Amino acid sequence: MQSPSSTREIIFYLRGFAIGSVVINHYITTYISESFSGYANGIIAVFFVLSGYGIFCSLSKSDRLDTETLLKYLYRRFMRIYPLYWLSLIVITLTTRNSYGLKTILAIPFFQAPGIYWFISSLVQCYLIAPLLFIFIRKHGYKKYIATVLTVMLLVYLLYQFAALPYNRDFFVYRYLFLSHIFLFASGMAIPPIIADHHSKLSNNILASLSFIFFLVLVYWTREADTFFTNSAIYIAPLFVTGTVFFCLCVISTVPLLIFRKPVVLIGAYSYSLFLFHTVFFIILSRYEIIKGADLQSITLTLLLFPLFLSGCMILEKSTSYLNNILIAGRRACERFYMRYL
Repeated sequence: MQSPSSTREIIFYLRGFAIGSVVINHYITTYISESFSGYANGIIAVFFVLSGYGIFCSLSKSDRLDTETLLKYLYRRFMRIYPLYWLSLIVITLTTRNSYGLKTILAIPFFQAPGIYWFISSLVQCYLIAPLLFIFIRKHGYKKYIATVLTVMLLVYLLYQFAALPYNRDFFVYRYLFLSHIFLFASGMAIPPIIADHHSKLSNNILASLSFIFFLVLVYWTREADTFFTNSAIYIAPLFVTGTVFFCLCVISTVPLLIFRKPVVLIGAYSYSLFLFHTVFFIILSRYEIIKGADLQSITLTLLLFPLFLSGCMILEKSTSYLNNILIAGRRACERFYMRYL
């Protein structure tokens, strides 16, 4: 198998590709043309798969999933998600005068938060069920696990069809009834054991390239209801889930030639803060008339200022890491004091 460093690099690269695509698409749809809407919503599927991959690797470091391990897992997920999330809500409130309800602030599962924040509540859902999925894989193996995930996905899909629910993409992909973000995440958790058993078969540059092209085709087909044929987004959604997972599986196994490797990996390393704050970045540039519309000058100035924005995101994520280290050190100090004097 490839070294841990190369695997970590390809994960960051995929995140960089995904967040870069999302940021560019949001810029285009907001300031240039709405005809390109939907691409970001498809490419963001990669994040759910990679999150499942990362959670499995994290939980695998423990010999058993006891209460202490579970509490540490929940604490790490909380510190990863909420401090920056809450900060972004504060910043966007001060910038736009928008206000958010308690459901949005807490990222309540199965509640669609406004704007880009729907992603956070969906991710929280995945994190909450991850320990159960991990136990299933450990107990029954990844083959039976994958078969179960695909079976449940098919049953939910058929239930959606026969229940005669409205053909609305928002109801089907990621949110509410079909819950494909959960199937993406759950399938991503099976990638590490699959690679461990079949790395030599999956490590193929041609296969990785074809899976990438197929993924982009699926992103295009599922961005609107009638892109390919009538209600195509609805019917192709299960294929979109499996195609996205297969693309991530092939690329992680192969580690192909990475174009613009260093900048994309760097962007991927701070993808979470970039996702949370990129709309604020655009709003501020627009307010100061740096972004004026679909003109070359606006695009050029935005690109020139992007490194400054990225640096700010790096500082924010590192500050969160420092805060976490301080809290851990404080907890350990309290434990030592308790053991010594009480």
